Amino acid sequence: MKKFLLAAVFFLLAVLIIDRTDCLKVKNEFKIVKINGIEFQAQTASSSAQRSRGLSGRKNLGDNCAMLFLFPQAGNYQFWMRGMKFDIDMIWVSGLEVVQIDSNVSYERGADEIRNSRVPADKVMELPAGTAEKIGLRIGDKIEIK
Repeated sequence: MKKFLLAAVFFLLAVLIIDRTDCLKVKNEFKIVKINGIEFQAQTASSSAQRSRGLSGRKNLGDNCAMLFLFPQAGNYQFWMRGMKFDIDMIWVSGLEVVQIDSNVSYERGADEIRNSRVPADKVMELPAGTAEKIGLRIGDKIEIK
């Protein structure tokens, strides 16, 4: 009985550790993105499959974590909130300049919540909701990608 209880405790601890929300649990490539002096560890999504999946299914996005969608060329892209479980800020970037900010995009409408770039962008960064305001992000701000 003691072995069973010990095994159950270890299993529960393993589930809790695996389910944590830090940036490192995902196996995709990461980039460090610096905005207004703050560094974010950004999981990159550069293939069509990665961009389509995005943050779908995740419970949340940890502090100073982001997802960075990379496109081969600038364009007017469309994003949906299918499978999302939390609100986000969407930062549209052309080159290394912020060209559009969609703050507090709600997950509640799922695939019906669609956001479009109003100007061509070649990158979109998703951050926890409220981050853009918290760091004072403005259109025209520059980002660094390491």
